[in-house]
Amino acid sequence: MSGFSLDDMKKLTCFVKFVVCFLVADGDSANNRMRAYVMREVCNHNQDVEKGKILLLDLVCGAHIITRIIINVFGYNQIIPRCFAISFLFRFGPRYNRCLQALLHIVEYDLLNGGYVSGARDDTGHTGHNASMFSLILMRPLRTRARAGVSDGHHEKFLREAYCNLSCLLNGDIRKRPCQHLCRGCCKDARECARKIVFSLDTCCLQKLGSYCPSTGRWHTFEPSMVRQTFILSVHDLGERVALDALHNGEDADDADNGDQAVDDDLHAEDDFHVLISKKVRKGREAWTDPEHKASMLIALWATEPVDHLNAVLQSKEAASESALLDLVSEHGLLCSAEAELTSRMRSGFSCAFPLKLLVHHISCDSRIDPNRFTKQARSKAMSLLSQLWSRFVVKYGGFPWILLRLADPKTSAAEKAFLLVDLGGCDSLPLVRFRRTTVRQT
Repeated sequence: MSGFSLDDMKKLTCFVKFVVCFLVADGDSANNRMRAYVMREVCNHNQDVEKGKILLLDLVCGAHIITRIIINVFGYNQIIPRCFAISFLFRFGPRYNRCLQALLHIVEYDLLNGGYVSGARDDTGHTGHNASMFSLILMRPLRTRARAGVSDGHHEKFLREAYCNLSCLLNGDIRKRPCQHLCRGCCKDARECARKIVFSLDTCCLQKLGSYCPSTGRWHTFEPSMVRQTFILSVHDLGERVALDALHNGEDADDADNGDQAVDDDLHAEDDFHVLISKKVRKGREAWTDPEHKASMLIALWATEPVDHLNAVLQSKEAASESALLDLVSEHGLLCSAEAELTSRMRSGFSCAFPLKLLVHHISCDSRIDPNRFTKQARSKAMSLLSQLWSRFVVKYGGFPWILLRLADPKTSAAEKAFLLVDLGGCDSLPLVRFRRTTVRQT
């Protein structure tokens, strides 16, 4: 209640036996200190036997738990600051225009020097791989946010149009340089094709990078930026080539060289801003030219999709409804689906839509990335993500008292409800059958 302080709750215990307080907090350090203070005050108050008791229910935001899991798995300094630096740079018009001009120059040069093939056959040999990669990257929000009910129809229509346009224009081998377009009569010449490709990439990726700048403390804000940056990095190495051409020119290069020395000086606000920009330019250029960052972005995009869908459900308006809670804690609900999806992606075959072999085949043309090391790293990240998801969510919501919600689930059969009551000690006349809890599957 508004204006109801901790002292008011202590006074209220003089008239009632119990006062229940829900303390909702996220993973911020200030909230943790406040939570520790309230816990200490409640414990001191409950030692007085003459007054009523305060029951403190400590609730932590599930989205912040997922953010902490992602940071523990991938490391804070590996993906989040670099992804944020690129999005921050594209908020400024001159730098955005410089990158757009560099992209047009690169694509036009590639098409004029053998990348544009007119009168090509329908079967190019790369259609299946390109379609899978475009679906994995571009259509990911439809499998995470749209399924959770947090994406509107206009956004879905925009993604499908971008998928169709880029699939038709970038129909060569997207794993390696140069840009290729096998024309079937859709373009007049190579220059028009280059303008179409750049316009589609600009509309789908570059224009949105600055407007959807993520927050470094909330992982669910990273998906739009991560999708667009991963696509630019993964298709014909366009991100690396744009960074080499557009993120080191002019005064940015000089500021980047003297950035560390300038921080120690007593600078004015304008000078501090230029130092900040130079650091972002240097970090962004290091990110887009580093093959390890490209591999990490692909692994993060591939492994975190089931977790991001869970995060989107927790962020939706219906997250606190009865059906959402039942779907979260049921034996075949959201948590079990996330575990099963992660497990199927780690298998060596093509049993699911986006197996690990798809990523290994995509990076096989980059000699700087070792496929064996990439495979081990992807499996390690996915296994760590799966284990932390199990320990932080499945163990908690699969135990008492959350497991009692399964009794209200219409999908739970009468036999399963009886076994559940036996497991909880609610009925001694039935045979003692232990309730099987969800465990991490072997890969």
